[in-house]
Amino acid sequence: MALDAHLRLHSTELTADVQKIATAFDHIGSLPIGITKKCCWACFRLAELLLEDTQRDFILPGTHGVIYPWSPPPLGVSSQVLSRLRDELMGMVVRWAIEQVDYIDASRQSLPRSEDEVINEAFPPRDVLPEEWDFT
Repeated sequence: MALDAHLRLHSTELTADVQKIATAFDHIGSLPIGITKKCCWACFRLAELLLEDTQRDFILPGTHGVIYPWSPPPLGVSSQVLSRLRDELMGMVVRWAIEQVDYIDASRQSLPRSEDEVINEAFPPRDVLPEEWDFT
């Protein structure tokens, strides 16, 4: 994907051999990417952003949605695309953190019973324990 984007951006600066590859890519409407598994979220989203930026459609097998540690391609991707991808990832992290805080806050709500009742049920007094639990 990055190679195709790089070739499109720098087509006038290419050697003859590389120009042949660029010409072959130009004649393909949608460029299939040969991979055996679904893409991680970042690679799949990069393909979507490149479609918007370069009008090149990449055929991918889909995404499993997992986000792995990832480094962007070293060439061929504009800084605007990378900035947008970074902003989307940061937005996802912030939303996840807010959801976690909301979950923790919700779990701290008062119990329908008193705290002493819950503790006594979980840890009954010694005189209520069954005889086989006698520790004396």
